[in-house]
Amino acid sequence: MALLIADARRSLLAGLIDDAALLRLSPPTVEQAVDAYLRLRATEDGWMVGRLVVPASQLEQLARVLVGTLRSGAPSVPIAAVFDGDIAAGASIAAAVHTMLDPAARIECVLLPHRGSEPVDGVFDAVAAGNGIHHGVLSMVAVPVGAPHDKTIEAISAAGAEALRPAGAWIDLRSAPFDPDALSATIRSCVGPAVPFTVLVDQLPVVTQTDSPKCGYRYGVLNLLAATLHDHSGGPDATGVLVDNSPRTYRIEFEGLTRNGVRIRLPGSVAADRSPLVSLTTLGAAHTIEALGALNEAS
Repeated sequence: MALLIADARRSLLAGLIDDAALLRLSPPTVEQAVDAYLRLRATEDGWMVGRLVVPASQLEQLARVLVGTLRSGAPSVPIAAVFDGDIAAGASIAAAVHTMLDPAARIECVLLPHRGSEPVDGVFDAVAAGNGIHHGVLSMVAVPVGAPHDKTIEAISAAGAEALRPAGAWIDLRSAPFDPDALSATIRSCVGPAVPFTVLVDQLPVVTQTDSPKCGYRYGVLNLLAATLHDHSGGPDATGVLVDNSPRTYRIEFEGLTRNGVRIRLPGSVAADRSPLVSLTTLGAAHTIEALGALNEAS
């Protein structure tokens, strides 16, 4: 039983939490961010740590730090680059940095902006720019708050198909958080056509917390996982799943993720696969990993 539960945790949580400390309003230095990231990966629960998230404008500095930090034979550092300036210039820098660092470090995905007032504006150009970095990069385009998300996600899927390269979406919940209905609909739009997606947040609790002063939500790791698996199973609207705020609602057991004792998993799946959710990106990865580690011990 213990081995099966461990396998379910690994299937759901391995590499799930991306470290975006460099996106804070008062970020650490690149050297400090790299040191903290490597230390976090070396902890007992470090297997949950995914990518090091870096603004494209700091990629060259990151390369200099990693060249002096990484040791031969050490595990490769996966990188997610956030395009914070001109897309073409950022893509050129990212391609050069990837070539310099690979295989010691690899740019696995790029988070690209959504430019324009229409849902499909700039999507094909953004995906094309990301695909130019290297053959396997996952180009993820922002899904704007309030826009018709289904049209944006359809455009992302079409752009990837046209380029014969992977393309996905990213959902930014930092400054203008999605309400539960909108977030549920956006996740469902990704799940249907199996468009890979990631979610970027400031704080990432284990289960959803209500932010009373702002009348909003800080969505939890298990809620976002459950909403993805719930939609993939063809269940009803997942809004209620996203706002469950009891720590006892969700558990990771040998069947995978359960909600109120009922198993949530993909039809026909033999594992607790979380697809198409790629990762959850947070500005406080260490706190999330610590909380998930405590959950593991309690399950």
